[in-house]
Amino acid sequence: MDESMEKLRGDFYAHTDINVGEDSDSWKEYAQWLETLSIKQMNSELLTRHNRIMDSIDKVVNILEQAMTQR
Repeated sequence: MDESMEKLRGDFYAHTDINVGEDSDSWKEYAQWLETLSIKQMNSELLTRHNRIMDSIDKVVNILEQAMTQR
């Protein structure tokens, strides 16, 4: 098992006290936990992109407002 998988299983165990692999239910819970983790990461990335886009739009609007007032 590579380090990243080992770390994820360790994180899962730290959050749930469930050791993956002991029974089939643990795998189901682990998969659900990974899915939730993945969704949280995607949401965070989307929010970051959204904020960058909004900052860019604000800059463009400011430039346009300055150009219009200098006319």
